[in-house]
Amino acid sequence: CSEMEEGMADFSQHSTADLPALDRQVLEHSQYWLLSGIYMCCTACGVGQKASEGNQRFVHDSSCPRFTGRHYPWHDLACILHWVPSQNAVKV
Repeated sequence: CSEMEEGMADFSQHSTADLPALDRQVLEHSQYWLLSGIYMCCTACGVGQKASEGNQRFVHDSSCPRFTGRHYPWHDLACILHWVPSQNAVKV
């Protein structure tokens, strides 16, 4: 996706402080989580969780540095995406 590549290039050239809050939240989420098909995968240990299991706590690999945290990455992503402007939104 060329827009995605462009967005990543923009990210690498600018500080996140220059980005709108929504874009910063998406980038922060993607530092820890990778969406691959129906799975949300931890970028540290590679373990995945299906979207249909999103109400359950994410279980990392026991060797993962994020193992002790209580993570609900699907809920986090849903909260972020809630703020995506609708198609009919008017910029002010």
